[in-house]
Amino acid sequence: MMNKGLKKGLKITGVTVAVILVFMLVLPFMFKDKVITIVKKEANEMLNAKLDFESLDISLFSHFPSASIELNGLTLSGIDDFENDTLVSAESIDVAVNVMSLFSDKGFDVNYVVLDKPSIKAVKLADGRVNWDIMKPDTADVEEEKTVEVE
Repeated sequence: MMNKGLKKGLKITGVTVAVILVFMLVLPFMFKDKVITIVKKEANEMLNAKLDFESLDISLFSHFPSASIELNGLTLSGIDDFENDTLVSAESIDVAVNVMSLFSDKGFDVNYVVLDKPSIKAVKLADGRVNWDIMKPDTADVEEEKTVEVE
């Protein structure tokens, strides 16, 4: 027969593990709408392109111990001269991210990216501009260049 201390310890451990598992299941659903808004807003602020997707799924189990974010119906469309071009479209894109890096100020540690049925259209205009050069310039770099020119 087990002693009472061991039984109590096993019960506490079992309840703790159950609470953590429930938390891991519920957490992605609690923040899903907020994450969708943040992803679209931040991507469109960083890019000279328009990112859109039909749905987003978050899972802490599918690529454990990494967090998984899956975007379904993804499209990345150009703007200005490339407005009618869709640079990338995919049925889905699955990104596995180190969970601990989500709480860091240094960026995210992406373990891997999986594209399902991707379509990529690369265009180069006669003047040398390309549709895949979509990152907006970093404002810190622009300020540094202006300072160097003045000197």
